[in-house]
Formats: sequence, structure tokens, C-alpha cells
Amino acid sequence: MTDSISGSGGSKDSRSIGGNGGSLAELNQNFDQFLTLLTTQLKNQDPMDPVDTNEFTNQLVQFASVEQLIKQNEYFEKLIAQQGIATSVAASDFKGKIVEVPGSVATLKDGEANWAYMLEEDANEITIEIKDEDGFVLQTIKGETKKGVHELRWDGEKKDGTDADPGNYIISIEALDAEGKQMFGRVWGHAEVEGVEIGSGEEPYLIVGGNKHPISLVSEIR
Repeated sequence: MTDSISGSGGSKDSRSIGGNGGSLAELNQNFDQFLTLLTTQLKNQDPMDPVDTNEFTNQLVQFASVEQLIKQNEYFEKLIAQQGIATSVAASDFKGKIVEVPGSVATLKDGEANWAYMLEEDANEITIEIKDEDGFVLQTIKGETKKGVHELRWDGEKKDGTDADPGNYIISIEALDAEGKQMFGRVWGHAEVEGVEIGSGEEPYLIVGGNKHPISLVSEIR
């Protein structure tokens, strides 16, 4: 059996774009009203007492500023849309790849499944159970107890010496302190992406181990 657990210090780190169509429509409406008022003012001004040159210049500057702001908003809307398309295309390339995401599921592929877990403090004892998707315990391992991040590699060998079939497997970790109390720890799994869910104006989600994970939570691709 070649199960292995290695410890390494460090830490693991665990976005939506909304439309601004309503704001842009309101800005366009205000711009149209401004243009109507300016045109009406010019048409109805007293020839003997025309609009003050400085005041008129200020109005033209405001006119130009509003027009520029509308064009900038249109540009940013197109840019955001293009970025969304690019993100969706990039997300579709994840299907079939092994990624690291928060959770206890990992994929046994090519004779290897990988997890990682982090302890906030030293533990007195770590017991790790590797289970199939039905919850049946296939292997039990003693884990590293030091504070920090530890990696777990499983070669698929079960308690009875036979090899597990390729697929998704789950670990459960019992971390006990010196008083025998359960400690909390974070877990990550290296699992195969089964699909990609892309919503309008939203961050793509990866389907991993039957669960949905925002693409921004992917910390590693293998």
C-alpha cells in the first residue's frame, strides 16, 4: 500500500457582474431632456438679450460631458459582455480536468486520488476514513497532526488489498485535541470536473462531485 500523507506549512485561499441597463436608460433620458431644454432655450432667447457667453459655454461643456459619459457606459457594457463570453469559453475548457476545490470529494484517476486538509492548531490524533459514494469505508489512515496544511495521496488500495475502481471518493477526518475533543479543519479535494453551469451575467459554476463550485474557488488545476 502506498498511501502517503505529507505536511507543508502555508495556507489555502478560498465574483457577479450585474447589468446597468436601468442606469444607462435613465442617463440617456436625462441627456435627452438636457438637450431639449438647451435647444428650447436657444430658440426662445431674446435677440436683444442673448444668453451670456460664459453661461452658454458652461452648458456646452455639460452637454459634451454627458455625451461622453453615455458613450463610456456603452463601451463598458460591451467590455463586460465580452469578458463574460471569454470567461464562459474558458470555463468550458475545465470539463474533464482535475481541479482543487473546497470539499471532501476527490477523483481516483490513473491510480491516484489527492486531498489536502488544514489544521489551525496541533492535534493529538488524526484519523482519516476514505469512503465510496455510498458511505462504505474502504480505507483508514492516521494523518499528520501538526498545525498547517497537509496533503493526502491515496493509490486506491482498499483494506482487503484490492484496488478501488476509478471514480469519486470521500474522506472524513476526525481530528482530536489533547482532551479528546473534535477540532475543526478545512478540507480540499482534487476532483474531476463533470460539467460547467453558465448563467446569464453570473460567474460560471463547475460541477465537481455532484456539487457546484464558483470558478473563482478553484485553486489548482491538474
